[in-house]
Amino acid sequence: MRKNKVPYLLLALFATSLSAQDSFLSGKKSSMSIRAIDLRIDSATAKNALSMGNGLFLNNRLSGVNDITFAPSMQFKGQGIEWETNIRHTRLFKSNYLLSYAALTSGEAPVPNTYDSTITFGGSPIVTHSDTAFIYSNNKLSTARISYSGDFYIFNQTKNPLLENLALRVGFESTGNFVKMISNRNIENGYDSFSGPTSGIDFMTKKSIEYSESYGNALLGFNYSMTFLNKNKIDFGFEYFKSFASSAAYLEKTLSIFSVGGLVLPSTGKIDGMVKTEASGARYAFGYSYLLGESAYIRFSYMMSQAVHTVTSADIKSPPGVSLFLSGDTTTALFLLTQSGLGPYPSSKDVRSQIGIEFGYKY
Repeated sequence: MRKNKVPYLLLALFATSLSAQDSFLSGKKSSMSIRAIDLRIDSATAKNALSMGNGLFLNNRLSGVNDITFAPSMQFKGQGIEWETNIRHTRLFKSNYLLSYAALTSGEAPVPNTYDSTITFGGSPIVTHSDTAFIYSNNKLSTARISYSGDFYIFNQTKNPLLENLALRVGFESTGNFVKMISNRNIENGYDSFSGPTSGIDFMTKKSIEYSESYGNALLGFNYSMTFLNKNKIDFGFEYFKSFASSAAYLEKTLSIFSVGGLVLPSTGKIDGMVKTEASGARYAFGYSYLLGESAYIRFSYMMSQAVHTVTSADIKSPPGVSLFLSGDTTTALFLLTQSGLGPYPSSKDVRSQIGIEFGYKY
């Protein structure tokens, strides 16, 4: 019979620790902390940037060209810092402020491209086909977030310790991502009916892509925390976010060096423009805190998020293929000179995971 009492004693002890959860705060309901983070991102920003030229697919088709890029998964790793402040105004309401920044890099990534064109010259068609892998080896991503949210403790009047720290969260945030990727070489395998097969490594072509995007997001979710054994606390949060405003810009530059009759000549290309995009997704966060004294604490956290970034339109332009001018179709050529990309535009998934360690102060 004595053994059977042990589980009940443990439950009673646990309930006592929960009912005394204000011991963790010692009457101090607000806090401020600095968090160091290690971040992993499968970046939608990078994938959409690599695929942005596909928005000119229909334009190129009118020029007699098929040109399509297949963006791979782009894994970025890096570190960052976050500053967070939580202010408990009343038993019902708490404000949360967050500033976050991280800088990341990725390893070498081959990006496949397929190109086909047919040019009629002198009454004879010249057919060109190439399968090219652009090797992007200098890739950088920076990401930032500014957030405000309010927690409503809708069960603050209850005497149930398992419910009184459950809060409904509503807020908004501004997020930004900037990616820059550089390719200094490519591997080509192809042919044309004028000069025959072509293959090898091309060190004479350099391509750079820059893409920046920013979003204004609305937030909706919940937050829950539970204190036990006076100095320990666990917390869990969920947020759904959806953009209500956005701004993005795209820039692609190409520099090629080729020789004609012993002369070395440069050739440059540029595609740029403003982009309209939207995003929606969700994030989950877990944390464990330990009280170091009356006010200081240390916290370990994990966060994961998934979102979809979709480009809806882009004011990007590209010169029409030379075949249109050679064929005398100047009407279509002039139309394409002034026409933005007709699509299709990319949509990619953004997956993030983050671990952090923070030191905070309660007041």
